[in-house]
Amino acid sequence: MRAFEFTPTDHADLYAISPLGSPGSAAGGLGWFCNRSVGSDGPLPGAVRGSSLVVWSGGLGEGLFDADPRTWMSPGWAALSEALPRWLEKCEGAGIRPVLRPHARHVMSDAPGIARVLREFPGVRVLLDPAAMLTANMIATAEDHFTRTLSSLGYHERVMGVVMANVLAPAGAASDTDDGPPLRRVALDRGVLDGAMIRRLVEEYVPEHVPRVMEGG
Repeated sequence: MRAFEFTPTDHADLYAISPLGSPGSAAGGLGWFCNRSVGSDGPLPGAVRGSSLVVWSGGLGEGLFDADPRTWMSPGWAALSEALPRWLEKCEGAGIRPVLRPHARHVMSDAPGIARVLREFPGVRVLLDPAAMLTANMIATAEDHFTRTLSSLGYHERVMGVVMANVLAPAGAASDTDDGPPLRRVALDRGVLDGAMIRRLVEEYVPEHVPRVMEGG
């Protein structure tokens, strides 16, 4: 099993996906993660040329993780369908392999949404992140959500890796409301979910050759 971790760089919002135990090392890494969405303006970081770049699919909220009900309806898909081809063209021009990462507050928020992106945009790969796809009111049934995501997508040939993460509820929040903060992703042994359950499901549904990316914090 190949294991990696997110490590910050000198570039704002850019993280190297480095071999576990070699933080910040680009050598032998899986690529880069930029904490931006497909629709973000601005040039691509120069460091990622010739490598894989992971970004969020994004939503229609004012901020990157602000909830907006339109995100999960036709306006959200229309926005992604408009932004994604431009991003793919930009990546192609820079020799970058494009990868999307799902999130509960983005267009690509569940297994059917991921499957649709993979079906309609053959140039895209996906970094699975079941923990990021949870909301606070899903915590009680998290095992079912992990199972559905990993069993339907874990063997897909364009899954470039799976994030191994747990979650913590937002401070002072009893539920994941439209105007509240999203769940916070943390290391497997730090959150409210059973870390052993997450490891078991990943081992069951994701081939061993698919890289595991460990969330820190």
